[in-house]
Amino acid sequence: MPLSAIEERRIEWLWKDRIPKDSLTLIEGDGGAGKSTIISDICSRLSAGIRLPDDETDRYPLRILLLSEEDDPGSVLKPRYLVHKADMDLVLLGNKPVTLNKEGLREIRSLVLENGIDVVVIDPIVSSIGSKLDMNKANDVRSIMAPLVEMGKETGCTFIVVRHFNKCRDGLASHRGAGSVDFRNAARSTLQVRSDPRSGFNYLIPEKSNYAVRAKALPFKIHNGLTQWGEPCDLSAQEFQSDQSEGRLGEAKEFLKIELKDGPIRAK
Repeated sequence: MPLSAIEERRIEWLWKDRIPKDSLTLIEGDGGAGKSTIISDICSRLSAGIRLPDDETDRYPLRILLLSEEDDPGSVLKPRYLVHKADMDLVLLGNKPVTLNKEGLREIRSLVLENGIDVVVIDPIVSSIGSKLDMNKANDVRSIMAPLVEMGKETGCTFIVVRHFNKCRDGLASHRGAGSVDFRNAARSTLQVRSDPRSGFNYLIPEKSNYAVRAKALPFKIHNGLTQWGEPCDLSAQEFQSDQSEGRLGEAKEFLKIELKDGPIRAK
């Protein structure tokens, strides 16, 4: 089919320049950096029709489906969404753990269609992969990510997938996510949650954006369970990665200078 026969379509945004609609977005970071909390703020705003940070777009309330394996619904999820003023009737929980195999994908599709779901959150992706797939193998990752992408296109649903960082703290920011690079390849947008102990702020930093110029980073703090956003700033994921790597290198050099000030000592 020639391009001339294809109808042009404008990109729509769930969160302007950060989360495209009908697509898959990765949110990744270290454990305890605040990923799940800021997702609860984002989804609470979407459910209540409240504007998102650094976005002046007004929207209708949306229906959210949470597939969360790590947080208890009664003691963690409900209080978290209450404090962020979600419309609690529009935030749904999956009835049971879902594995992203053929049966699990069919179940997600049914939940989306039967409940008119606009946004699905899978938090974290590693808990839904199952024992038969290896998250480090490209073909295994494609077998679960590609159907989610297609489901988004088919149903108009937006997928937000949470991924932990790996243990490699140097190198490229684009390689920080755990598992195969095909997680990132399937996503149209990747947002990284970064902690800066020196400033006391965490940051939500766009690392990849297929459909827009990368949006600015957003600093945030979590106080009494509530997400408090700061002003957008010019900070890239790679700049943050390099700055943190240089900081750790400087600490290591200073340690060696102190330990070796009187001459060589045994490495042990």
